Amino acid sequence: MIMKKISIVGIVGLPPNYGGFESFADHLVKKLGSKMKFRVYCSNKSYKEKQKEYFGAELKYIPLNANGWQSVFYDGFCMLDAIFHSDIVFVLGVSGAVFMPLARFLCDITGKRLVVHMDGLEWKRAKWGRMARSFLLFSEGLAARFSHVLVTDNEAVADYAEKRYHKRPVVIEYGADDVLEKVLMDSDKQKPLNLFENYAVAVSRAEPENHVDMILEAFKEIPDVNLVYVSNWNHSRWSRELKERYKNVPNIKMIGPVYDQKVLNRIRSHASFYVHGHSVGGTNPSLVEAMWLGLPVVAYDVPFNRTVTENAAFYFSNVEELVQVVKALNEEKLRENAAKMLKIAEKRYSWDKIFAQYEKLFLRDIKNAQAKTPLGPSPK
Repeated sequence: MIMKKISIVGIVGLPPNYGGFESFADHLVKKLGSKMKFRVYCSNKSYKEKQKEYFGAELKYIPLNANGWQSVFYDGFCMLDAIFHSDIVFVLGVSGAVFMPLARFLCDITGKRLVVHMDGLEWKRAKWGRMARSFLLFSEGLAARFSHVLVTDNEAVADYAEKRYHKRPVVIEYGADDVLEKVLMDSDKQKPLNLFENYAVAVSRAEPENHVDMILEAFKEIPDVNLVYVSNWNHSRWSRELKERYKNVPNIKMIGPVYDQKVLNRIRSHASFYVHGHSVGGTNPSLVEAMWLGLPVVAYDVPFNRTVTENAAFYFSNVEELVQVVKALNEEKLRENAAKMLKIAEKRYSWDKIFAQYEKLFLRDIKNAQAKTPLGPSPK
């Protein structure tokens, strides 16, 4: 049996040391590597040790940075090169979308397929200036128009894409069950982390669209409820100013980024509830992980978060609402919500279910996956 060849484009590379797409690609290669042949494009500048293979996947190194302004050319070169080596070019993200019209043309004449995971609405992130936001929105439109199949991990993002570009993405969500386990925290382990006896937990990058400032300000106004916030506080001037402003608030502990999954799970496992401030994106891994840990969820009120939690979490839109929500919580409400969140996670966010959907997507006749308007209208 001839194995279908899949190229993964748009990430820094494997093994994963960076963001959510790298972690996703890692799981994809490990789970489906026995059924199809993967080639993964990696940034030469990000890996001192250059492996030839990773769990059966071929690693191809490109001498460009995967982030910053070079990412456009990095993604574009990888995409075009992959067409001549693979049956399916699977692009994670839209930063190289200016090359997609040419990639689509080459795919069509060679019988290959261009599948693009659009992630969330990257152009809405507050960190981008006007020109960058315009470019990312333009790129999103190109990806919607020229991909054979558009993929997203959130129904609300799919609704947005269908309304804006008249092209319905395939919705395949995100898993988290294989990396999570409740971690006991005895007194010896608790002291080095310097945590409270009881606390809420938040985990995010220190970016404005994650409403870090809103969460910190709300808990400052609730001195009898503790908060442990894990983030990259030295990431920017804005995040450093936040750290300076709130570091001495008695009921708030600001912990730097934690990359050890067991340590992070130990912190999250013993929290009373999880606070999720993300407002841009689709199915956010940290939210799904919290649900798998059986944590009650207090989330920023946007369609993406309501979709993930099936409208069953507690929601807030500003400091005042978050204060009111937290003050109204009690043991019964937390216990009931924890059970709801875990039940949703078990039903929707297991890797076995997710990759069964990807296997079906890759192995079926993708040419007919989106019969309506193959190219779609011009981006608006």
